[in-house]
Amino acid sequence: MIFIIGIVILVYLYCIMPRMFHRPDYTELKKSVFAHRGFHDKEKRIPENSMTAFEEAIKYGYGIETDIQLTKDNKVVVFHDFNLKRVCGVDKKVSDMTYAQLRELRLFDSNEHIPLFSEFLKMVNGKVPLLIELKCKGPGDKIAPVADRVLRGYKGVYYIQSFHPLALRWYKENRPEIIRGQLAEWYKLQKRPSKNFAFFLQQHLLFNVVCRPDFISYNYRHRKEVSLNICKYVFGCPLAAWTVRSEEQRKKVKKKFDVIIFEYFHIKKQKNLQNNTK
Repeated sequence: MIFIIGIVILVYLYCIMPRMFHRPDYTELKKSVFAHRGFHDKEKRIPENSMTAFEEAIKYGYGIETDIQLTKDNKVVVFHDFNLKRVCGVDKKVSDMTYAQLRELRLFDSNEHIPLFSEFLKMVNGKVPLLIELKCKGPGDKIAPVADRVLRGYKGVYYIQSFHPLALRWYKENRPEIIRGQLAEWYKLQKRPSKNFAFFLQQHLLFNVVCRPDFISYNYRHRKEVSLNICKYVFGCPLAAWTVRSEEQRKKVKKKFDVIIFEYFHIKKQKNLQNNTK
């Protein structure tokens, strides 16, 4: 019985293990703070994932966390939700519309449009580091290779993250030099459907065996999760906290998490960000 338990523990540890060999340099990543979907502000009518929100982040020297996905005509756009209803008031999926159609829509009734990923990269131009979330719908989604073609010409610092391990696996196999992060949270605590076995595997970081991430990006409210702490304290894996919404919350999590993804408040600028804006 002890032997069987030992084997189970070893298999578990093997599955949740992040990248352990040929690790990249995490120094710059650990110095960074990222404005969630840009430095957006409802009161100032600056929508999330808008060009103005990105300009605001750059102005204050913050790194930018943002989301990308594919349109019907395989254009890479900067947008979080798969459905347009919450942000644009149209009950359609991004993947069912061409970019020309999306260009006609506005973010939260503002004058802001949905940016092309290439448009976003041209504006940032290496001024601050980027944390790019790949929005992947399933095994057939081509967001990783298509986005990589856009990123090939970009000279600034960027990191990749995704909830879907297959998107990260593509980077593991094709662009191992790019730092990649597994997004996750404890779905039961978040009151989301957790009966799905894939959700169980993801919240306990068992999909790490598929993609061997360089860092874990986790809902900071669920920071007591066992696998998360093993990755941090046993395997020495950097952790990113999402989404921190006050200085009080930041102080609670800063000892455990190496990277802060934040919104709705100002956070002290880091030296590397100040240098990037010079």
